[in-house]
Amino acid sequence: WQRRFLGWAAERKLEPASKVAVEGFITWLALERKVSAGTQNQAISAVLFLTSEVMRQPVEGVDGVRAKRSCYLPVVLSREEV
Repeated sequence: WQRRFLGWAAERKLEPASKVAVEGFITWLALERKVSAGTQNQAISAVLFLTSEVMRQPVEGVDGVRAKRSCYLPVVLSREEV
C-alpha cells in the first residue's frame, strides 16, 4: 500500500505527507477502485505509518477517517429448503 500510495501521489504531483494526498488516495480507492471497507482501512493504516514513522511527517486530521464494514449475514438455506 505504501508503494501504491507513493506512486499515486507522484503521478498527481502531490506531497505524500499532506492531508490532501492521503485523503485523495483513500477516496480514489473507495470510489474508483471500489475496494472493500477492510481494504480501505488497511491502506489508511499503511499510509499513516509511512508518513508518521518512516517519513517522520505525521499527517494531522486523517486518523479519524475509517470505513465502516457492513454487516452481512450469510444465507445458507432458504426457509423452504430448511
